[in-house]
Amino acid sequence: MFGKFFLVTWIVIVSLVITLQMAQHILILPTPKSNNLFVSFIDSFLPGKDNVTIIHIIPVDCSCSDSLIGELINNKTSKGVEYVVLLENRFEKEKLLRKEGYRVKVLDESKISAVGIKAGPVLIIKDGKNLKYVGGYFKTSATIKSNHSKIIRAYLNKSDITPFSIYGCPIDKELKEAFNPFLWFREWVLGVIA
Repeated sequence: MFGKFFLVTWIVIVSLVITLQMAQHILILPTPKSNNLFVSFIDSFLPGKDNVTIIHIIPVDCSCSDSLIGELINNKTSKGVEYVVLLENRFEKEKLLRKEGYRVKVLDESKISAVGIKAGPVLIIKDGKNLKYVGGYFKTSATIKSNHSKIIRAYLNKSDITPFSIYGCPIDKELKEAFNPFLWFREWVLGVIA
C-alpha cells in the first residue's frame, strides 16, 4: 500500500516539475516595454547614434540558447554592429562569438531584469534613435529553429517586421519562481554545497 502511494506521489511530482520546465518554452513570455531605463540600456551599446545596432540577449542556462548561439556563430547575417549579451559567462561560446565578429558582453540577469527585460532570448534592432524590432526569435516555440536571419534580412531590406512573441526562459527572479516553485530548494542546496 505504501509503495503504491509513494510511486503515485513520485510520478505526480516528477510530472509537475517536467510540465513547469516545458511551460516556459511553450507559453508566451513578457516582451520588454520601451521605457527610459530600457532605452538607456540599449543606447549604452551604440558606438554612434546614427548606426544600426543589433543586440541579441541570450540567457545561457536556457536549453534553446545553445542552438541559437550555434545559429549565430554559423550564420552572421548583418555587416553592421552586432552585440551578443550572455547572461552567464560561457568562455567557449564567448570566444566563438567574438571570432565571428560579434561584440560580446556578459551581464548579470538582475541588471537585465532591472531595465525591463524579463525573459529571453530577445532580439533588438535599433536604427539611430528608433527601435525597429524588440521581440523574440521564434514564431511559435523555442524548440524549433530561430528566425533571426529572416528578421534581420527583412529589416535590412526595409520590409515591415512584426515582432515575434518571446518563447524561451525567464530572466526575472519573480518570473523564474512562477515557472519553478522549487527554485528556492535548488538555491538552498547550492548554498549548502558552497
